[in-house]
Amino acid sequence: MLCTLVRQTGSAIILLAHADAVAKAAQTPSLTIACAGRPGIDVYLTPIWQPIADLADSTFPIPPAEDFAELDLRIQELGQGSVDMWRALGVTTPEGQDTSRGLEVVVGGPTR
Repeated sequence: MLCTLVRQTGSAIILLAHADAVAKAAQTPSLTIACAGRPGIDVYLTPIWQPIADLADSTFPIPPAEDFAELDLRIQELGQGSVDMWRALGVTTPEGQDTSRGLEVVVGGPTR
């Protein structure tokens, strides 16, 4: 279940990437800037998305083949932020359990 949750979070990040691309093309503020001040944006999405966006902004849209593998690995490492976000919210995998089988939720609110 945790894998599904993280995968769906990744899908939301991909949607955010597309929204940012459209905003850049239209020369308007990105979604995270336009919606700043909302907890869902400030606490959850921006900390995950901004490092990825900064990396994307610092590279060519289509990187050279020799740079692709390293760039892909860096993006995957930054994507770990989604797992960290869910952990901060108290959503984890029970110790010793397969991530596809269950979640453990600790009630008490976000730690951020």
